[in-house]
Amino acid sequence: PMITQKPCLKGHAFQGYKEGDIRGGVGVSVPMKLYLAIRQKTINTLITAHFFIWTFGLAGIGFISVRARALVSKRIEVEDMLRRSEDNLNRAQKVAHIGSWYFDIPKNELLWSKETSLIFGVTFDTPLTYEAFLQMIHPDDRNYVDRSWKAALSGEPYDIEHRIVVNGDIKWVHEKAEPAFNEKGEPLSGIGTVQDITEHKMATEYLKDTVHTLEMTKTASLNIMEDLQHEIMEHKKTEEALREKSLQLDELNRMLEHKVDEEVKKNIEKGSIMLHQSRLAAMGEMIGAIAHQWRQPLNAVGLMIQDIKDAYEFGEMNKDYLDDSVKKSMIQIKFMSKTIDDFRNFFRPDKERQAFDVKLAAGDVLSMLSAQLKSNNISYRLTCHEHNKTVEDFREIIPCDAFNIEGYPNEMKQVFMNIANNAKDAILQRREEGLMPAGEKGLIAFDFEKEGDKKVIRITDNGGGIPQEIIDRVFDPYFTTKEQSRGTGIGLYMSKVIVESNMGGRLSVRNIDGGAEFRMEVSITPPPPRKFTNKSRS
Repeated sequence: PMITQKPCLKGHAFQGYKEGDIRGGVGVSVPMKLYLAIRQKTINTLITAHFFIWTFGLAGIGFISVRARALVSKRIEVEDMLRRSEDNLNRAQKVAHIGSWYFDIPKNELLWSKETSLIFGVTFDTPLTYEAFLQMIHPDDRNYVDRSWKAALSGEPYDIEHRIVVNGDIKWVHEKAEPAFNEKGEPLSGIGTVQDITEHKMATEYLKDTVHTLEMTKTASLNIMEDLQHEIMEHKKTEEALREKSLQLDELNRMLEHKVDEEVKKNIEKGSIMLHQSRLAAMGEMIGAIAHQWRQPLNAVGLMIQDIKDAYEFGEMNKDYLDDSVKKSMIQIKFMSKTIDDFRNFFRPDKERQAFDVKLAAGDVLSMLSAQLKSNNISYRLTCHEHNKTVEDFREIIPCDAFNIEGYPNEMKQVFMNIANNAKDAILQRREEGLMPAGEKGLIAFDFEKEGDKKVIRITDNGGGIPQEIIDRVFDPYFTTKEQSRGTGIGLYMSKVIVESNMGGRLSVRNIDGGAEFRMEVSITPPPPRKFTNKSRS
């Protein structure tokens, strides 16, 4: 339509036009068929384009999704393999007692594996520096470790053994490492391993002590044999009997040499080796006891032989005199023979548990030690509180069903031997240091009594007691207050193992007025099966 607007009034107002009047219209007729065809084709083209775009888009999204899931699955699989590999590495390090570490030198950061942290007694993932590591080294080894690492940064090999301090305890470790350098030769990092070799070091020291003890025992045996052979030559009438005993001592010596070779080669079970070492140490003590036991009868036989010679020269020799001299000589020879038999029986190992009288076992030990105690002015006393009877001579000890126990009699004798020898040494040391009142005689007392369902044996002495600061350590392996040539540090340790592991009992120690008291408790009920535990005043 043609509508009158305000500018139009300037030329057509005189014609009577007013603003907004419709004064006519203009129309155009255009054919729509071609336009509609083009429009439809355009729409079809857009639909086809959108179809292909969406189809390829969805296909791309699907492909990317599948690919992404595959990559995620592969990553999860790789991470799982890494975790398993890390777990296997940690388990392998734990089994071998070998840990690993990495040192970032510029940052001064130490990264330790779990096993390394366990060896050093540090919580895993604790931030560490080189200086913190040095503080864990034993003070006597700290400069050595520091020098070795600095030498490694100059190209020297880093392969060392040293001590560390973990919660107050000392450990031995073996470290190996290789540093890495940049193109300028500056150190960047270090990677290495650390192995706990404490048990290996202890086993090595133990073998050295074992060989030393056995060599001393062998030397003592050879010296005694020489003395015995010399006395045999001087007493012709007893030559045959003494030769037989000498052969037995030869056999004992060969047994000792065989034991040395056997024990050095074995080293299979630490508890078994320590038990054997304890027996050999006791054997050395026993050989000294035999020398004391034989000295008096040998002198008696020598006097009788001399008397026979004098009787012959003065014409006093007759059949009755000769028979009486032979009878007295044979009594002394039988006594010496019994001493050897007791010695051999003492060291014959018990293969099976059996019932035995623990009082008689103590009497057997006192019979072997009596001469040695007497020569050192030490008396002994055995009291059975069940029958209120005290004896001061081992020959007066009588069997007692009240103190029958089930176990290994020779091992119990070894316990009595260890404790009695420790008491003897303590008394002699107190006397040498002038701490025992003048004229006071040494005393070792055995008391047997019952407490409820337990049988209690108390062994006391007047040797001055054990210093309070070490009394809690006397049953530790290799702990001794004696000189190295006089003690191995395993006697009391093995005594505790025998009483508590093999006899199912309990062994403890405390100080009493003027001395020490060792207390054994053995239950009336059968003890558990024989076994060793790894856990000595000795």
